[in-house]
Amino acid sequence: MKIARWFKFCAAHRLPTHAGKCRSLHGHSYRVRVVLSGEVDSESGMIVDFAELDSDLGRYVQDSLDHATILDRADANGIEGARLLGAKLLLIDEEPTSEAIARFLVERFSVLAKELWRLRLDSIRVCEGESGWVEASA
Repeated sequence: MKIARWFKFCAAHRLPTHAGKCRSLHGHSYRVRVVLSGEVDSESGMIVDFAELDSDLGRYVQDSLDHATILDRADANGIEGARLLGAKLLLIDEEPTSEAIARFLVERFSVLAKELWRLRLDSIRVCEGESGWVEASA
């Protein structure tokens, strides 16, 4: 059986090696769909309570991603500028494209789903704005 939950966050990022306008620091409203699979618990009748997903995965999204500036660890100029502004920073190991953010979340949520609920993460969909999305399988 599968279960899915949507989460929202707003964040800034920049792609310093991009030739277009995304080279500049800018922000987006993101939506993230998390799809998990597992067995239905015979006592509760659920794979996992949506409230638990909100409490654990939703809290991670809010605490780590919401209103953060997401940058590549190698982006020294971006990091320096964000720190000067007192920005909340999330550093990842590559330029923070939607694809990279999806891979980052797959790594984090695969571990959480297994440890907390013995569930398998199937996929993460990251929607950047209203019209574009990427999906990463676990």
